[in-house]
Amino acid sequence: MSEINVKVGENQRSFPAPVSVAEALKSFDRELVKKSLAARVNGEERDLSYTLDATDEVLSIEPILPETRDGLEVIRHSAAHLLAAAVLDLFPETKLGVGPALMDDARYGYYYDVIAPRQLTEADLPVIENFMPICSINQRVFMNATARIIW
Repeated sequence: MSEINVKVGENQRSFPAPVSVAEALKSFDRELVKKSLAARVNGEERDLSYTLDATDEVLSIEPILPETRDGLEVIRHSAAHLLAAAVLDLFPETKLGVGPALMDDARYGYYYDVIAPRQLTEADLPVIENFMPICSINQRVFMNATARIIW
C-alpha cells in the first residue's frame, strides 16, 4: 500500500494513499476542516474533495478560511457560479460571458455578463437571488481553473 506524507502547519503525518484534502485536514484538526472552504496543496488552490495521490514529496496543506481575503474570493467566485446557474435555469436560452469575483473594492462582490432571451430588469433580481439557494441545495458542482468548489 502506498503512503502519502502531509504537512499542516508544523505537524506532519502519513496516510494510506489516496486520501482527500478534507480527510487529511480532518485528521489534524476536526474544527479546522469544518471551517475550511478550500485549501492550498503545495501552493495550488484545490477543493476539499481533491484527491491526494502517493508521491515521494511531503504535501503541504494550507486551509482557506472564510475570514481571509482568499476565502472571500472563493465565496464570491462560488456565488458567481450560483448566479450563472440560476440565470440559466430561469432563462434557458441565456448565453454566459464572464463572471469574476471582484476583489479590488470591498463594496462589490461578483457579477456575470449574460445575453438573455429578453432584457433582464430589476424585478428579475429577487427572483434570481431566491433561486440561487435552490441551485446550491440541488448539489450542483461548480469548477474553475484553480479551485473546484463543491456545494
